Amino acid sequence: MSILWQLSCIPTLSTQIPSPCWIGPRTSYERFEARPQASAGTANSMINDEVLIDGKYRLGEIAAETSTSVVYYAKHIRIERDVEVKILAEGLLANVDVAARLVREGRIAGSTTHRNIQSVVDSGIHEDGRPFIVYEALEGWTLADILAQSPGGVGVERATQLTTQILEGLAALHEGGAVHRAISPHGVVVVPVRGGAEIVKLRAFQDATYVDEAIRTPVRRPVADTYRAPEISEGKPHDVRSDIFAVGVLYRMLLTGSPTGCLSAVPSLVRRVVGQATADVPDERFCDADLFLSVLAVVLDHPGADAAAEEPTDPLAADFAYLRQRGLDHVEASDEDASRTNYGEPRLELLSTLLVIEAVYKVLGPRWSELVSRVPEVDGLLPGSGNTSINRERGIEVELVGRILAAVDEIVGEGNCELLVKIGERMGQRGFTRLNPAIGELGGPDDIAERFTVLWSTLTRQGKGEVLDAAPGEARLAVRGQVLPILELTALAAGILRGILEQVEAPTPRVRVPTCEALGDEATIFRLRWDPW
Repeated sequence: MSILWQLSCIPTLSTQIPSPCWIGPRTSYERFEARPQASAGTANSMINDEVLIDGKYRLGEIAAETSTSVVYYAKHIRIERDVEVKILAEGLLANVDVAARLVREGRIAGSTTHRNIQSVVDSGIHEDGRPFIVYEALEGWTLADILAQSPGGVGVERATQLTTQILEGLAALHEGGAVHRAISPHGVVVVPVRGGAEIVKLRAFQDATYVDEAIRTPVRRPVADTYRAPEISEGKPHDVRSDIFAVGVLYRMLLTGSPTGCLSAVPSLVRRVVGQATADVPDERFCDADLFLSVLAVVLDHPGADAAAEEPTDPLAADFAYLRQRGLDHVEASDEDASRTNYGEPRLELLSTLLVIEAVYKVLGPRWSELVSRVPEVDGLLPGSGNTSINRERGIEVELVGRILAAVDEIVGEGNCELLVKIGERMGQRGFTRLNPAIGELGGPDDIAERFTVLWSTLTRQGKGEVLDAAPGEARLAVRGQVLPILELTALAAGILRGILEQVEAPTPRVRVPTCEALGDEATIFRLRWDPW
């Protein structure tokens, strides 16, 4: 397949993009890209001498130069429009891989039209056979420039607004099936516009590739490891979540002035957002840019959040405080979400539900009548109601159990799921494992991971439990594919797991919940830890 034919597939967008009003300084490029400008008489400098690219782009000075390409400031001579021309470096035309990489860059950037992405306005083949891409000119400041002027960060509100625009552009790129893989402070330009507003532009697509080709296309651009997701550095398969990691690091940098800066001065919600975005393990990050955006919207809705507000001392309670802050809307899979596979039906087993009711009754005591007045259906679950046979056969609707748990949390709890964790913990301590003979005797905490699939199916008929990884003293367990995931059931399950750890006398048992399907995450993850015996 010829380079010329491939370039013909790159969309030409010049007729779709209005000429902007540039009011800022010329954008700087990354220092590691910059090389001494070619001296007079060299191939790359001679192309400047009144040579037109494609008969219409007059090249100016070199903006950036690498071993494989040169970027020029240029002007479209017919419409007097400033542009940037990126062309294959001299002597590399015979290098098919390098030329193809430039073609791929043009195709990916050119096929993504979004206000937060530097637009491709043209592409083609120079008269000497070298492929080139024409980008819109960007005049503004890179994030690196901005942080040089604000070494302590730009504040929560502006940092969140800038990160939001980065993610909006990234969401468009990901929707087209591509991953950027080289996001850095120099690759994001902030363009000032009339009225004091700012438009963020994502650029530098030389390492962009399609997700299904990511593992076969090595990252060649020397991005600092600070912004590179661990799986890329380790040469492992990667996807859009690698970009989420990089944006999370940028967010932290905008907040603190450093990619590793201390977050003690920002609200706890913001700290947790940064932590989830930059989790070392991809499946504990936001699964896509849209989910990250939805959480940043919550941050912007609470501009006056107190950074000094204390988190719950119990780490698991702190997890649920964060999850509740992210949003309380239950997420139900739609028929349009072809990427999601659901398992089972949204019902709990009767025996596990009765164990819930027993624990709830003991917690409520004389206030049981308040629960009945709020959720009258609870009486129909009691053994003396005459519904035992049908309830055993059909199971109990997850939605009903969720309403019961939410009501209990409001009546005697603080509405933050902490009480629900304690109810689950009591269930785990007092015989949850006896509900299903298939669980068998647990000889120690390691057995919990081995039998997690059975443990989960003992609680509910929806979703699929799996072990992500396990090692001495720790295990990561996941549930995915729930038809109706709810936060209250997640809190109950986390408590049950902690109670079982205590039942088998695991030293210093700890349970964390970094992600939750009820809030749009790909899976609900339970992270178990204990001191090895």
